[in-house]
Amino acid sequence: MGEESIYNLLPSVQQPEAKNPRYRSVFHEAAKDELKQRKTASKTMGPAKVSLDETTNFMKKRAKEPVLPEKTAYARPNADQKRPPVPLRDEKPVMGLTSNKNFIHTNAVENIMSSSKKTRTKICRHTGGHRQQSSGFRFSSQIHQERYLRHSPQVSGNS
Repeated sequence: MGEESIYNLLPSVQQPEAKNPRYRSVFHEAAKDELKQRKTASKTMGPAKVSLDETTNFMKKRAKEPVLPEKTAYARPNADQKRPPVPLRDEKPVMGLTSNKNFIHTNAVENIMSSSKKTRTKICRHTGGHRQQSSGFRFSSQIHQERYLRHSPQVSGNS
């Protein structure tokens, strides 16, 4: 092909490739007839049995909004138990009210006489092998479990 020849000077006319005939289904005509039969039954945009609405009967603006009940006057539930009004700017506050109670002495006596608070033991139980303990639970979860209590020499007396 790359050689020089007198026959290569004139362009040769190329024949287009012959195409295979276009595929046509065997059921093509039957499908067209079936579609036509279905369309004629509902040509009125919906089943033919349903009567169409009148043209004047269409949905108006805000037709589907809910109807609210009539407004009633709001009555406060504790209207009779009103707080006293705020004092005016001209009114002077009552001065010179003092108490004879010794708060420091009373608080000290109260704390001495009260019983001490019982603290709850914080135990963190683990299920499924997850080891998520917060810093406050470091050893208490291990001390209070039965398997540690059975084998410890202080509890079982094996010393």
